[in-house]
Amino acid sequence: VPRRADFCDGIAEGVGWTQACIKDGKRHSAARAFIHPVKRQRPNLTVATRAQVMKITFDQSGSEPVANGVIYQHKDKTITASVSKEVILSAGALRSPQLLQVSGIGDRAHLEGLEIDVIADLPSVGENLHDHPQLKLPFLLNEPISMAGVTLLQKAKIGLRWLLTRKGIGSWNHFDSNMFIRTSEELTEPDIQIQMIPIVADRTGDGFSKDHGVTFLVCLLAEKSRGTVKIKSGDMARQPAFDLGFMTEATDFDSIKRGIRFVRKVAAAEAWGGRLHKEFRPGADVVDDAELEEFIRNELDTDFHYGGTCCMGDPNDAHTVVDPQLRVKGVKNLRVADASIMPLPMHGNTNHACIMIGAKAADIILNDARNKSTIH
Repeated sequence: VPRRADFCDGIAEGVGWTQACIKDGKRHSAARAFIHPVKRQRPNLTVATRAQVMKITFDQSGSEPVANGVIYQHKDKTITASVSKEVILSAGALRSPQLLQVSGIGDRAHLEGLEIDVIADLPSVGENLHDHPQLKLPFLLNEPISMAGVTLLQKAKIGLRWLLTRKGIGSWNHFDSNMFIRTSEELTEPDIQIQMIPIVADRTGDGFSKDHGVTFLVCLLAEKSRGTVKIKSGDMARQPAFDLGFMTEATDFDSIKRGIRFVRKVAAAEAWGGRLHKEFRPGADVVDDAELEEFIRNELDTDFHYGGTCCMGDPNDAHTVVDPQLRVKGVKNLRVADASIMPLPMHGNTNHACIMIGAKAADIILNDARNKSTIH
């Protein structure tokens, strides 16, 4: 596996230090990078946090519905925000399709069954949900050199150093190493991402073990299985039905099994100097295909890299929801700009891709506005 300095340069294949959105020892979110620096300098920008959008409103007096605002709840008040140009939906791959469906855009039969007035019959809203299914493979160390067993005093020292200097191990996310591999020579780009963290990670929600060790995270990049997001009512406050659809395609098992076997080779490498002395889960005795598939079924988890539920593409394709300019089909003045537009799973983490989608959307919107002003 070749060494890699920059995973954002071309096809991300190789191994290297993890790149992260961290600045001055803190997570540098999109809000910190793009909104906070300008929010007091832009009179045309209002940010309402802890607000819940309930519905997109439409003017239906013409031949095609026109998005003309949103209804949202903020501080116990219901507010209608009207727009003179466009509504841009960026609620993410789980909430954007929910909001479209609640607003009357989705599969006609499904919406009518919930007594929701149909604005646009788009059966593909909420379909094509994809993710990066992830598997944790922890190994035990025979030396106390991981993050396990950090005492209260040690935590205080770490926190104090971070407060004073924004440096030290408190300034990092501890996803130290990163690797993208092709598990088959027939593939043209990586299908598995492997990361390593210096602690024994239990199942999501169960915390971490007190044993010293490391955990390899095996992440399926080229998922073929698909899931859905379908509302159960017209109320945004009610959770929709999420079906991740993991492992409904046999080829997904093949990639992950090859990924597990690759990790075992890495863990057995001489470079460890014998420090990794035991495979904690599933255990070195789990080797045949049937056993590995059972382990995958029981242990596979989300990597929270959801996408695809408002698929972008040819507007004449029944599987798409938005066109290449991010405009929702069947209505006017409504776009979607988030991971939900991704037709296929990207072969890498989604954060930087979402930032790119936002930047590209801004260019498209500005260019359209300039062209309209020129025409008029």
